[in-house]
Amino acid sequence: MKNLLLFHPYLQLELYTIHLVKKKIRTSAGLVLESGDIRETQPLCTAIGYGVSAINPYLALESLLEMWEKGQFSGNSKTERSYFLITRMPSVKGC
Repeated sequence: MKNLLLFHPYLQLELYTIHLVKKKIRTSAGLVLESGDIRETQPLCTAIGYGVSAINPYLALESLLEMWEKGQFSGNSKTERSYFLITRMPSVKGC
């Protein structure tokens, strides 16, 4: 793995956005970010600021599902609705 150069995901997003703007196709394209790092509001807003149209925070969703299965939620109606939505998301179930 010689000469390997890694870029931070936000820098990659910015580079893609700049490239699409230069090609004059940015308004016709959307960027989707699939990330395990996004678990809080600040990284979510940062990604949107860098031009992301949609975000799949798969690790956060899988963590919530695991917590539900271990019985770590109190079982109120909001939690049950959240579980209902999470279990039907393709990224969590691997569809």
